[in-house]
Amino acid sequence: MRENTRTSPTKRVKAQGNAGSPRGQRRLKWIFLTMAALMWATLVVAWIYPSDPAQPLVDSEPTSTSSVPTSSTISGVVWHDLCESSNDEDTLQQGCVWESSRAMYLANGMLEEGEPGIQDVEISLGIGRCPSKGLATVSTGLDGSYSFSGLAAGEYCVWVNSSVLQKLAKVMPGMWTYPKVDDGKGIGWMTVSLGVGENRDGLNFGWDYLQRPAAELDEIEDAVGPMPTCTDRATFVEDVTIPDGTYIAPEKAFEKVWRLKNTGTCTWTQDYSLVFEGGDHLGTQDDVPLPREVLPGSTVDLSMAMQAPETKGSYKGYWMLRNTNETLFGIGKDADRPFWVEVVVDLKPDRNYVESWSYSLDPSELADEGRWIDVDVGQQRLTAYDGSAPVKSFVVSTGTAAHPTVNGQFRIWVKLEFTDMRGPGYYLEDVPYTMYFYQGYALHGAYWHNSFGTPMSHGCVNLKPSDAGWLFDFASVGTLVNVHP
Repeated sequence: MRENTRTSPTKRVKAQGNAGSPRGQRRLKWIFLTMAALMWATLVVAWIYPSDPAQPLVDSEPTSTSSVPTSSTISGVVWHDLCESSNDEDTLQQGCVWESSRAMYLANGMLEEGEPGIQDVEISLGIGRCPSKGLATVSTGLDGSYSFSGLAAGEYCVWVNSSVLQKLAKVMPGMWTYPKVDDGKGIGWMTVSLGVGENRDGLNFGWDYLQRPAAELDEIEDAVGPMPTCTDRATFVEDVTIPDGTYIAPEKAFEKVWRLKNTGTCTWTQDYSLVFEGGDHLGTQDDVPLPREVLPGSTVDLSMAMQAPETKGSYKGYWMLRNTNETLFGIGKDADRPFWVEVVVDLKPDRNYVESWSYSLDPSELADEGRWIDVDVGQQRLTAYDGSAPVKSFVVSTGTAAHPTVNGQFRIWVKLEFTDMRGPGYYLEDVPYTMYFYQGYALHGAYWHNSFGTPMSHGCVNLKPSDAGWLFDFASVGTLVNVHP
């Protein structure tokens, strides 16, 4: 019987895997490489995903992403530093020190028992040495106190926005008594260095109302009036009569009516007043009481009898409201901006309108005009000319379809480097390089949008502030403004 020479599968594998053969050596080489790769992959996975995340593979120093302790605090109070005003150096006043430079007694800059806090004063916090602000803002409470918490160790600037106090100072002059300039801390601000977990209290600010009448320290209300528990704020709604730029004949009597909304939390009683704040005094009175009680959220029409001056020109008078504590308030973000009346006194109300026309003007027709301005509403472009030669051209924004820019030929009648503008639904402060050419229509810079080339305005011609500045220097009162479709 012939012997079976075929090998079994097991013997075949062993034979093929003989390390002494070239083929076996190649197989061993691949086995070792595969095992090394597997071991390397195992180490990588273990490093990325450790079995105990709470235990790092190696000890390490804290990095820049480590959490910084934020347990420090800053706190203090803004208080009324009481002192009876006096110019008699021989009579010592309670709570006062003699200030030789002013030749009068001033409050002593010390927070003493019975001296009240001042509410609703804005305190700002900034990083680094003073002056610095912008990190956080708080308002003082009923007792004048404030605090900032959750702070990291470091240097900070505590800064008082004294707008509330300055508004009071319009009727009652005042000044800071603490901290003092010679302390190296400045007036109305101080630099503070905080340690980790440090609670710095007593960072106080003292304010002296210089002309307050004599007051006993235990009679707070006699010294500073009752502490307010609500806030006064107004919002301008519209001019019911005499909108800005209205023409009034010289010496003509008229009635100005503003519509305001009570957007504060105090009720305006009939003990509140409409008062003259500055500018041209067109009113026949300095103040008038409110006609009725005005609840928060409601509107009221406030009127004042006025008379135009004898001399022709542009006139603007500013008005505010005054509450029962003799505090002035008005409109704007901080309720400290006045509202106004603005009229043009002239015998010819239409003096700026040259003629009614359909546009067919050729620049060569104005060769003898000198400098003049062309506004092409259809192209949203303004071109400044000197005679028939174009000098400079700008992309502009004219009035929207709901508030179109007036067409015609006009002349600039007043130039204002900065002015406030308002109307239904808007209030703009410090509008730059404004040149009125017809009633309330003007050429001016616009910082609140960048959509030039598209109608955006309530009828005025908006330019980039830099372009408006150039045009302001180019034009004069009396310069022709040619507006066409």
